[in-house]
Amino acid sequence: MRTHRWFKALAFGCCLGAGADAFAQAPFMGGGQANWIAADGSAVPPQYAPQMPGTFQAPYATNDPGVLYPPGTPQTFAPYPQVSPYGMGNYSEDMTYNQGGTWFRQILNKRRDYYFNVNALSTTTRGPGHATIGAQPIKLDPLTRGPAGYPVPNYGEAPYPGATTGTGGTGGTGSSTTTPASRVFVDDGVSPYPIMRPSATGAPTYEIDNTLFPIRSTRLFNEFNSPGIQLEWGFEEENGSGLKADAWWGFSSDQTFQRGTDRIDGVIIDQQLILDTEGQFLFTRNGAVTWDTGLPFTSVPGQDQLHGSTLGAQKYDVMYRVNVQSQAGGGGLQMMMPDLFPSTSAIRLRPVYGAKYTYIGETFDFRGIDSGLSYDIGTGTGGGTGGGTTGQSSTFRPDPWGTGGPNSIDSDLFETRVSSRVRTHLAGPTAGIRYDFGRSRNFKIWGQSSAGLMANYEEVRLNGFNAGENLGTRILLGTNMLDGDSRFSDSETHAHVSPVFEQTFMSESKILAALPGTREIPLLANANFRIGYTTTYIGNVARPADSIEWNGFPKTPKVKIDYQTWSMGKLNFGLEWTY
Repeated sequence: MRTHRWFKALAFGCCLGAGADAFAQAPFMGGGQANWIAADGSAVPPQYAPQMPGTFQAPYATNDPGVLYPPGTPQTFAPYPQVSPYGMGNYSEDMTYNQGGTWFRQILNKRRDYYFNVNALSTTTRGPGHATIGAQPIKLDPLTRGPAGYPVPNYGEAPYPGATTGTGGTGGTGSSTTTPASRVFVDDGVSPYPIMRPSATGAPTYEIDNTLFPIRSTRLFNEFNSPGIQLEWGFEEENGSGLKADAWWGFSSDQTFQRGTDRIDGVIIDQQLILDTEGQFLFTRNGAVTWDTGLPFTSVPGQDQLHGSTLGAQKYDVMYRVNVQSQAGGGGLQMMMPDLFPSTSAIRLRPVYGAKYTYIGETFDFRGIDSGLSYDIGTGTGGGTGGGTTGQSSTFRPDPWGTGGPNSIDSDLFETRVSSRVRTHLAGPTAGIRYDFGRSRNFKIWGQSSAGLMANYEEVRLNGFNAGENLGTRILLGTNMLDGDSRFSDSETHAHVSPVFEQTFMSESKILAALPGTREIPLLANANFRIGYTTTYIGNVARPADSIEWNGFPKTPKVKIDYQTWSMGKLNFGLEWTY
C-alpha cells in the first residue's frame, strides 16, 4: 500500500505527543520565581534556573512617573534616550518631513568616521611680478630708441616751432637738413643711458643706444615651482557635519638670472686682470640699473633739451645677477555643517566655516659689478647688405686697446648689492560651500569654494651698499660714492586686511584595492587614493621687487610698497585612511 508522506509526518507527531508530559507556565507578573504546574494542575518541582527580575535596568530614584511619557511608564525605564528597551541609544538625527504630500520619518544612528591623509604637493606660485629692476626710466620711442617726447600739436594751422632752425640728419651729399621741433621732451623718469668718457680728459657723454646696456625687469622670471607636503585629520558624522584640521608647507624655490661672472676657474676677476686682458671679460649686454639720484639730466647729445628727468643709469659690465626666492606654508581649521539635501540625494551640499593661516616668505637680491672703466665699444663684421658690401654690428665688448689702455679709468672696480625681504603672516575667518558628487565610499568627486578676509601683518626689510651712478654724479657733486660708507638699510611693518579666495577640486577612489601590486598590502588596499588641485588668491600682498624705491647716491634706496595679488596652485597626490 502506498502511504503519503504528509500522513506519515502527522502520525509520527501524534505518537510523540501522546507519550510526553505537558507543562504550562503561569502568567509573568513582573519578575521573581516562576511556578510550574502539570497538565492536570498539580505542582511540579522547579526544573530550571531561577529567572532574573524583569527590569530593563536598575530603576532611577530621580525618575518621576508623572512627567514620563506615555502616562503610567514605570520607574524601571531609564531617562532619554534609553526610554525604549528597543532603542539603541545612539540616535544622531530623528527628522520627520513631508515630501510630495507624504510624511516620512528619517532616523540616523550615530556614526562618526575619522580620517587621516598625507599628500605630496607640487606647488606653483605666481612669479615675482613685472617690476623694473631700477627706477622708472624715461619713455623711449621704439623706432628711434631715443626719448619719446610729447608731440607738439599744430592743428594744421601753423608750422612747427623752429621750422627754419635746428640740427637735422645728414643728407645724401653730406649737407645738413632742417628738422622742425615737432616734439617737446618732458619726462620725470631717469635717463636709461650710462655715462662714459671718450678719453681720460674728455667730458662724460651718454651712450645713446638702448641695445648696449639694457634696463631689465622681473619679467625675466617664470612662476615658482616647488614640492611640498600636506597633512589632514578630521571626522564626519553620518549627517555630513564634521571637523577638519590641515597643515601644509611648500619648500623654497628660487630662480637666478646672471650675465657675466665674478671669477673664472676660481680666479677672482679684478681690475688688473681686466686691463691685462684688454677688457675681453666685459660685456655691455649684462645690463644696467637706473637710479633716481635727483640730479637733473640736462641734455642728450643730438636731441633737444629733456626737462624733468634725472641722471642715474649705472652699467654693470663685469656681472649682473638677480636672484628671487619664494616659499609658503599654512594651515586651517574647518567646520562642516549638516547636509542641505536629504540623504537620498546623490549630491551633498554643506556649508563650511573655518579659520585659515598663511605664511609667505619672499626675497629679491640684486648684485652688480662694474669695471670702473670707460672704453670704445667694438664692432664686428656683419653679414652682407645685399649689394656686395659688409655691414658692421656691435660686439658689445670693448675694442681691444693694446698698449694704450682703455679710454679712462674712472674708478676702481666696485660692487653693488640690493636685497629686499618680505615676510607676510595672514590669518582670518573663511566661509564657503562644499559639494560632493556621489555618496559612495569607493569613488567620489567633490569640490569646495571659500572666501574670507584675513588680517595681514608684513615685515619688509631693505639693505645693501653702493647704490647709485658713479661717474656723472661724482663730476657734478665733487664727491665719490665709493669714498665713504655707502651701506643702507630700511624697514617697515604694516598691518591691514587682505581678501582671500580658494577653490578646490578633489577625487577619491579605492583604486589601490583593485590593482594587483597593492591589493595584497593591507595598508594600501584599505586607503583611498586622492588627487586634486587647489587654487588660492590673496590680495594686497607686498612683493619684494615691488617694494623698492630705487634711489641712488646721494640719496639711498627706501622701502616703497606697491601691493600686488599673490596666487598659488597646489596639485596634490595622497592617501587617506578612514577608521
